[in-house]
Amino acid sequence: MTATVVIAVAWRRRWIRFGQPAAAAILCPCGRRFLKATSMADADDVRRLALALPHVVEIDSEGFDFRVVDKGFVWSYPERRPGGPRAIRTDIAVLYVGDEAEKQALLLGEPELFFTTPAYDGSPLVMLRLAQVGVDRLTELVTDAWRMRAPDSVESDLDGANPR
Repeated sequence: MTATVVIAVAWRRRWIRFGQPAAAAILCPCGRRFLKATSMADADDVRRLALALPHVVEIDSEGFDFRVVDKGFVWSYPERRPGGPRAIRTDIAVLYVGDEAEKQALLLGEPELFFTTPAYDGSPLVMLRLAQVGVDRLTELVTDAWRMRAPDSVESDLDGANPR
């Protein structure tokens, strides 16, 4: 099996997405099966995970926009374009992270996943490249964002919800 075929098989099964590095597809020594198969996330995963959390409302938008008790915790990135309207990017999620220290830790620790723009300076928000993150990690990030925005009275309802 050539490397091109391996990547094509992996992409078709959604273990890696088009544009991912070939290193994401790891074969066992026999060359017939994958040792590590991680599904990469997309806007549908964000929607599924967010709506599985208690008291979440999806706001009507061109992309996705989720709130808990009227507080946003994850939404599509509204990219600013000079001289034109904003473009809603559903391949990038904006996540609430709580404070500047957490924001800086994510930005410095995982620059391949997270970034920010000058418009978000001073705000506890990071942008997440969905095509670069696995569904398990996205679950953790969306749930953490929800926990930071949900009041204590609502957070206790999370135990009964299953965001996976």
